[in-house]
Amino acid sequence: MDALIGWVALAVAVLMAALILAYSLTRRATWPTFRHMPPFDALAVDLGRSVEAGTRLHVALGSGSLTSNDSAASLIGLATLSQIATAGSVSDKPPLATSGDGAVALLAQDVLRVAFRQQRAEDRYDPLLGRVTGVGAQGYAAGAMHTAPDEDVTATIVLGAVGPEAALIAESGARRGTVIGGTLDVQGQTALYVTADHPLIGEELFASGAYLHVNRAHAASLQAQDILRWLVIASIVGLAVVRTLGLL
Repeated sequence: MDALIGWVALAVAVLMAALILAYSLTRRATWPTFRHMPPFDALAVDLGRSVEAGTRLHVALGSGSLTSNDSAASLIGLATLSQIATAGSVSDKPPLATSGDGAVALLAQDVLRVAFRQQRAEDRYDPLLGRVTGVGAQGYAAGAMHTAPDEDVTATIVLGAVGPEAALIAESGARRGTVIGGTLDVQGQTALYVTADHPLIGEELFASGAYLHVNRAHAASLQAQDILRWLVIASIVGLAVVRTLGLL
């Protein structure tokens, strides 16, 4: 039985990789259309408003490390940061990112540096735009919650490895502007659902790259997931019919 499960998992992984590759290489001139998600519309509005008003956006990446189980959330946050930084680098007060892990903060600095270079604004790049506000979940939250009032932040985007301490960051951000947030932690999701203006629920977090046009692979991944969902549904229905007819 274990061997069968292993082969099925391998087949699913190979199919997923093949679908992503196929969608990445085909129809590159057009971007696929996905269902409407208000948090990403709100993010575009907040980004435009911050550029016009000369205020900042705060991307809270959480306290997770790249070797922890929730590293995927941190990577999604970094991918989102790249798009936000590219669009916001022209602002008088460009976006900043906070983290509770040194490696993630270094990656955030690199993402910001690349965004400024792409906009030919290297002279305006400041390494302190990617910073560690504290070590550990509580230490990170204690430092990050002061970012909104101290840095003239009008929108807080919580995308990363955060738990229930997300409520502190979101509450502080809400006093200055809007809050958009999503995480993989169940308690963190609950906190953001209550405190954020535009929460991302569950796997909506992983759709960030596709909705923000980070690169074609993100959109291809989302399309591949949809195909696999339909295959799973078809398999369940097919097995139910077979069992009902007594063929298995």
